[in-house]
Amino acid sequence: MERLTVLDVVALVMGSAVASIHIRPIGREGFSAPGLILASLAFAWLAATASGPFLYLARRFTGPTERSGIGERLWGLLGVPWLLSAAIRSAGSSRTGGAGDLDSAVLAIGLAAASTIAMLTVWMKWVTANPEAAREVASGPWPNRVGLALAIAWPLQAGLALMVLS
Repeated sequence: MERLTVLDVVALVMGSAVASIHIRPIGREGFSAPGLILASLAFAWLAATASGPFLYLARRFTGPTERSGIGERLWGLLGVPWLLSAAIRSAGSSRTGGAGDLDSAVLAIGLAAASTIAMLTVWMKWVTANPEAAREVASGPWPNRVGLALAIAWPLQAGLALMVLS
């Protein structure tokens, strides 16, 4: 079993920074205790998802020599729309007072595409595979398992997007 490295933690912190860009407008509203719990859970899930591209790149270019698993690649894919829309939102808010609808469109279209790819990949590589092949897909280092969990829970990405975009 592979351990958590310093670069893994750096990637998780970078994902938290992306999540804070998306959660910041929601955080300006007053929260009740249940609302604060829900916002905290949404932030944690979004931070984990958004750290995928950073983690994938860090592990691909500086990490172990073994190939990344399907879950790790799906984790990176699911995080890209959040990363792109956060970059657009940050750049647009500093210049014009708002990013307009471009960040919303990038997030919605990107999440739809990434979730579809994740769902189809999990279906083909894990659900319809024979038990030995499915066990091999689910094994491996922790990023592969976390990525598979995020890919299986792809509908939560749509819920997060609705929360962020409303």
